[in-house]
Amino acid sequence: RDIIFYERFHNAEIMAGNYALRVSALSARFMRGWENMWLIARQVVFSNSDNGALHLHMVMFLQDELAFPQGRLLKEKQSAIKR
Repeated sequence: RDIIFYERFHNAEIMAGNYALRVSALSARFMRGWENMWLIARQVVFSNSDNGALHLHMVMFLQDELAFPQGRLLKEKQSAIKR
């Protein structure tokens, strides 16, 4: 667990203001990508440069792990069950 974000209790929104990072290549790659998202996020009408950029970046960063049914996490769970 290299990256931990704060979640708002009333709407489960991940907040840009509070986070903890372990020094790692994954954290550095994530932060650099988030930093670069402001160029994209500012063009989206419903977005903004902090939480909006974070939400867009998080979806893009995690898309391979969250994709259904080809996602890495699902494949790992299925292979663990077969063992």
